[in-house]
Amino acid sequence: MLSIACSPPSRAVSPQAPVAEPNRVVPPLHSGPLADFVPAAGLEWLVIAKPRAIAEDPTLAVAVEALLPEQGLEAFAARTGVELRATEDAVVAGYPLATLFLVTNEETALVERAFLSRLLVEPARRRPHPRLLSLTGIVQARPYSLVLAKNQFVAIAVGDPQPARAVIGFALERLESPAAFEGAALASVGPHQVSAPLRFYAPGPFGGSWQDGGHGLLAAATAATVTLEAEGPSHFRVELALAGLFPPEFHAHERMDALWTDVEKSALGSLLGLDALRDPPVVVVDRDRVALRVSIAARPMVAGLRAAVSADVAELFALPPETGDQSVPTE
Repeated sequence: MLSIACSPPSRAVSPQAPVAEPNRVVPPLHSGPLADFVPAAGLEWLVIAKPRAIAEDPTLAVAVEALLPEQGLEAFAARTGVELRATEDAVVAGYPLATLFLVTNEETALVERAFLSRLLVEPARRRPHPRLLSLTGIVQARPYSLVLAKNQFVAIAVGDPQPARAVIGFALERLESPAAFEGAALASVGPHQVSAPLRFYAPGPFGGSWQDGGHGLLAAATAATVTLEAEGPSHFRVELALAGLFPPEFHAHERMDALWTDVEKSALGSLLGLDALRDPPVVVVDRDRVALRVSIAARPMVAGLRAAVSADVAELFALPPETGDQSVPTE
């Protein structure tokens, strides 16, 4: 979704008025959580966030302010019609040839106008349901597919339009393929199991270069999750969990300890302040899950993330280079 904000405006394409239809019984659209509209087939990673809850939490808001400048959020809202800080739920899903974005949004008309303003020619347009509109066009030589579910959500697929078509199929309850948390890999780590406002999921199996990662943990894992939430006024609570079969003889606890030691001593760990924790991490092992929970000071972690990604954020929001004081807000 963020990449939309980078696209320069071009000649606007005017929205077309909906065609009046005769009175008839209209079946309702599926009304589940946003993850219900994300296809499991081909899914490489998934992020689920609650932007409004993050913006309203004092500890998490510090990170947002440092990583996503005010002017960038305002520019994003102006160019896409989406006010992130007022968005209840958001999902980003990665596929080999596409990225799929979904947000809860009742102001779909604003998003439609913003999308059309970036197109040089009229998009392909479908209305498979009175409350469902699909638009496909080209923005900066890349395919963009927009799905608008009136008074419900907005979905955008950048690249391959197939995920956008799947969103329509799930909305109409006509797609037999499983959604993200119905697929075999993520079925045991559904979003209902955690309430953290920021969650990352990676479905397994993890092959190739990942096969030997994490001291053998990834080879046995069917899925990986990372969650982040505030812990008091100055710390984040982070949990890394792996789902799979971990019998006692596998020694999952020792392997997770070794994995954390590697991360803690790495350059990234030092940058994020992981080498100066208030308390040691806690590892919890069940037969089908191993999790590491750790409390991380917010200020050094945000400072490290800012140093690592500030250039990318500025590029995404088309911001000018920073000058003057670039310090991270104090606690």
